[in-house]
Amino acid sequence: MKKEELVFYEEYRSSMEKALKAMDDGNVKMAKYHLYRSASILLKLAQMSRGERKEKRYRMAERIVKIADSLRMGENAKTKVELKFEENRCEMRSVEDQVSFERPNISFDDIAGLEDAKREIMLRSVLPLKYPEKAKKYRKTVGGGILLYGPPGTGKTMLAKATAGEVNAPFFSISPSDVLSKWFGEAEKRIAELFEKARSYDLSVVFIDEVESLVPSRDIVDSSPMNRVVAQILAELDGMRKGKGKVLFIGATNIPWKLDPAVLRPGRFDVMIYVGLPDERARRRMFEMFLKDLPLDESINFDELVKMSKGYTGADIKSVCEEAKSIPFFEAVIEGKERPINMSDFIRAFEKIKPSVDEDTMKRYEEFSKTKVRNFT
Repeated sequence: MKKEELVFYEEYRSSMEKALKAMDDGNVKMAKYHLYRSASILLKLAQMSRGERKEKRYRMAERIVKIADSLRMGENAKTKVELKFEENRCEMRSVEDQVSFERPNISFDDIAGLEDAKREIMLRSVLPLKYPEKAKKYRKTVGGGILLYGPPGTGKTMLAKATAGEVNAPFFSISPSDVLSKWFGEAEKRIAELFEKARSYDLSVVFIDEVESLVPSRDIVDSSPMNRVVAQILAELDGMRKGKGKVLFIGATNIPWKLDPAVLRPGRFDVMIYVGLPDERARRRMFEMFLKDLPLDESINFDELVKMSKGYTGADIKSVCEEAKSIPFFEAVIEGKERPINMSDFIRAFEKIKPSVDEDTMKRYEEFSKTKVRNFT
C-alpha cells in the first residue's frame, strides 16, 4: 500500500471507530457524520485503486452510506454487526497491501562506510546479476539468503535497500509486528503469499528486519504457532532457487545469537555479514553528509568530530548532528539571533548524546563472529 493510500486507510479506520463509539453513546447525528465521512474516504481509496479492489471499495462505500441513511435511535445492535462486517471486509487486504513495497533509488555509493559488507554483497549477488554470462562461466549462483547482523543503527536496512537499488529490483519489506499481529492465525499463509509474489518478478528482494523475532530458536520459544512460522520461512528459504523468478532474501538482526540454528545452515542464509560501527573514514563522510549545505562556523573541525565520535553508530552520529543544529536554531527562533553552527554546539551535543552500544555488547558480536559465522572469503 502506498504511503498516501495508507494515510487514507488509517483515516477510514479512525472514522469508523468514532462512528461506533457515537452509536454506543446514543449520538445518532454524530454516528451518521462519521459514517458518511468513512464512505467519502473509501471513495478516495477506490479512486487510487484498480481492478477488483477498486470495485470492492466502491461497493463498501455504497453499503456504509445505506447503513448511515437507515440509522435510527435504539437500533444499534444489528447495525453495529453490519458495520463491523464492512470494517473486517476492508481489513481483508492482499499481501501487497500489508508489506512495504518500493523500488529504491539508492545505491551503495549513497552509504558511508560498510565497505566490506558492500563488497561481499557485490561479489555474491549484484555482480552475478549484472554480468550473467561471466557468472555462468564461473558457475556463480544467484539467489539465496543474506543475514546482516550487528548493533542497531549501523545501516542494515539502508544496505538492504541499496542492494535492491543496485540491481533495480522491487523491494518487499515486512516487520515482525505485522506478522505477529495483523497476520495472527494465518502467518504461514501470508509468508507463502509474500514469497510467491516476489517470485512473480524476474528478480526481487525480500527484506525482514528483526528477523530473530520470526525465526527464534525453538529451544527458547515453546509455541506451536511460532514453530509453524519458523518452518514456513525455512521452507521458503529452501525453495528460493526454484521457480521462475530469482529472490534475494535479506534478514537483519541486532541479536543473531537468538536465531534458530536451522536458519544458519548453508543453503538458507548463505552469507552472514557483520555490519559494525563506522570507521574513521565513514564517520567523516557521515558528518559531511549530515552537515551538507548548512551554515557552519569556521571553528568546525571535522578531524576532531571524527575522534569524538569513536564508538558511535551512524544513527548516533545523526542524533549528535541534529542536537548540535537545534542549539542555534532555538536561539534564532526564541532570541531572534541567527548564527552558524559552531564547535561548541557539537561539544554540548556530545555531552548529551552518548554511544548507544556498550563494550560488552560489542564483545558479544565479536564472539558470535568467531564461533558461528562461516568464513566465505
